[in-house]
Amino acid sequence: MGFSFQKHIVSVEIEGKDYVIDLGDAEVFDNIASWGERIQNEDYADATEGQAQALSADVKGYLKILLGQEQFEDIFESRPWSMLDGLELFAYLYSKIAEAQIGDRFDEAIAWYVPDMPEA
Repeated sequence: MGFSFQKHIVSVEIEGKDYVIDLGDAEVFDNIASWGERIQNEDYADATEGQAQALSADVKGYLKILLGQEQFEDIFESRPWSMLDGLELFAYLYSKIAEAQIGDRFDEAIAWYVPDMPEA
């Protein structure tokens, strides 16, 4: 059996337009992990005005990493940025990434090609 490249693209539809998230890009993959950790470790529960603005900025930054600047600008071209819109979009994208199970396939591929590799 020969080698075949796997799909590392997650296709999403936003407001009737198709977009992609390229999880095969190492920079995107690393940034997703670091932004996700950053958002998870922040305490937004007692959101003062400053914390709400911080959450808004963090969600916007995370979306720009996932979608890339160009796709992000296209999505928000005809609508002003809203933290709630951003959170809803983030939840949608996160669900699509989880559905794709690309991270699981990456772990399986590493285990197949490098069986003695220690887990992170």
